[in-house]
Amino acid sequence: MGKQSINKSNSYTPEFLNWLKVKKISIKKMKKNPVKLDQYYQEWSKTQERPKKKSLFSLPNINIDFDAIVKGIRIANEVLSKFPPPSKIN
Repeated sequence: MGKQSINKSNSYTPEFLNWLKVKKISIKKMKKNPVKLDQYYQEWSKTQERPKKKSLFSLPNINIDFDAIVKGIRIANEVLSKFPPPSKIN
């Protein structure tokens, strides 16, 4: 699928139009020069903040309470130590 050019569209975002006004660029003059208008649009689009894409390889942020894990292991060891070891069956 090819890249869509701004030249094919007659409507522009209000943000882009405001950016042109701040730069003191006449939209009427730019419509006569679509190549230059496209260059301005590309420049404007580079200045816009885009949401960052999530990495496919990022791991979720996991908060692990290692103290609670160790405490649970100690309790399990204490409980299991009160039972006699299983006898071997031959």
